[in-house]
Amino acid sequence: MKKITPKKTTTTIINQAVIKKSFRPIIVVLLLIIALLAFRKFGIAAMVNGQPISRLRYWRRLETLDNQRTLQQMANEMLIDQEAAKQKVRVEQSEIDAQIATYEAELTKQGFSLEQALEAQSLTRTDLETQVRLQKLLEKMSPAPTEVTDEEIKQYITENKEYLPKNSTTTELNNYVKEQLAAEAKNTAIEKWFTELRDQAKIELTK
Repeated sequence: MKKITPKKTTTTIINQAVIKKSFRPIIVVLLLIIALLAFRKFGIAAMVNGQPISRLRYWRRLETLDNQRTLQQMANEMLIDQEAAKQKVRVEQSEIDAQIATYEAELTKQGFSLEQALEAQSLTRTDLETQVRLQKLLEKMSPAPTEVTDEEIKQYITENKEYLPKNSTTTELNNYVKEQLAAEAKNTAIEKWFTELRDQAKIELTK
């Protein structure tokens, strides 16, 4: 005996079509809501009296104001890392910690904490460690600066007497000036070396 399959009536077909069509607007609405929520979370940077400032507009303004300084800084850091890898120069964590401890001691003398100084510059300790590591790499790779002579110390004191610490002995004053001139000479040597390195590199900043 054959099994009889009931035929779909016109009413049944119409009802199914109506059900399918009724779900489409619901799905579309749900997708729109999800899209709007995603845009609200990721596409809007701020709301001003109900009017949005898009993140795209914010990024474009930020890029304009920054004038690619951040990108240039990132390129410089990468260049330093590349040269360090080429020369097989490394900076140990102990060197970084020692330098930061020196900074911290100097800040303590002035009545500040390292955390306060970092917060004032909107930096984290990781940011500071990165900068110290890069500075140490530069110091190791650049040529040693020339020694500060007694004549240079004497000339500096004569030309800058009014700006130097008061009530200091001759020895203390000479040592202070020697440290300042030595630091300046080191920075000049590093800057000259890095300028030459950057001039030889191929750096292309997209606009």
